[in-house]
Amino acid sequence: VTGANKGIGYGIVKGLAEKVYGAVIYLTARNDKLGMESLNKLVKELGNKCHSDIRFHQLDITDRNSCENFASFLKKEHSGLDALINNAGFAFKHSAKESPEEQARVTIGINYEGTKQVSSILFPLIRDGGRLIFFFFF
Repeated sequence: VTGANKGIGYGIVKGLAEKVYGAVIYLTARNDKLGMESLNKLVKELGNKCHSDIRFHQLDITDRNSCENFASFLKKEHSGLDALINNAGFAFKHSAKESPEEQARVTIGINYEGTKQVSSILFPLIRDGGRLIFFFFF
């Protein structure tokens, strides 16, 4: 699950861990510290209601090297994946000081280009019958 250290992504990981037995679920985030804090919080929160193995891996969808490192790791550790849930995204607050042009550039760079990049790099690892899922809520 991309962008899973907070918000909807965190909720997706939590829901999957409660309902799916025996899965390995990766909570990903750009920031190692925030990702690990979220993982620890989630494991503690779920307690014995956790039926999957939740793990953290750093992933910045806007950084090609980060995406390729995650793909190499998944291929080595699991030989592929059953589902990629694209949740990472960004939205400016109404009070943002950036110009509309800058807001558009950053938003498109993350929400479109980043999602396209991570999807194209990880898609070859999706097993037969696997899924590529997109969540965009702003």
